[in-house]
Amino acid sequence: MIDFRPLAESDLPLLRTWLEREHVRLWWREPIEHELAEDMSGRHVILVDSRPAGMIQSYETEVDLLIGEEELTGRGLGAQILSQFVEEEMSETSRSHSSRRETAAPGAHSRRPASGTSATWRRTGSPTG
Repeated sequence: MIDFRPLAESDLPLLRTWLEREHVRLWWREPIEHELAEDMSGRHVILVDSRPAGMIQSYETEVDLLIGEEELTGRGLGAQILSQFVEEEMSETSRSHSSRRETAAPGAHSRRPASGTSATWRRTGSPTG
C-alpha cells in the first residue's frame, strides 16, 4: 500500500541518508537542504506498507520523486507512486476549487485563479503567485 504524509523536520536525517545513497545520487544531484530550511511545503514522505520509502515533491507544474530504499527500486513503484500522488493531488485541488466556488460572491463564475497567479499541485489547494 502506498501513502503520503507531509515531510517533517524529524524526517530530514532520513532524507539526508537517502540523498547520500549511490542509486539516488545518480539521479538527484541538486542539494535541497537550503530549500528545506526555508520551506518544506509541497514535499511528502512516500510510505510503502507504512514504512518510509522515499520523498515526492510538487511545485508549479512539476513533480519529483526519489525512492530512497534501494530494495524497492526496479519494481515499477515509481510509476505507481507518481500516478497515485497526481490522482490524489488532483482530487484535493478539485475539492478545494469546488469549495471556493461555493463560497464565492454571487455572480462569480470563474474557475481560473486570479490574474497573475497559477494553480499548484500542493495539498493546500491554494494558488500561489
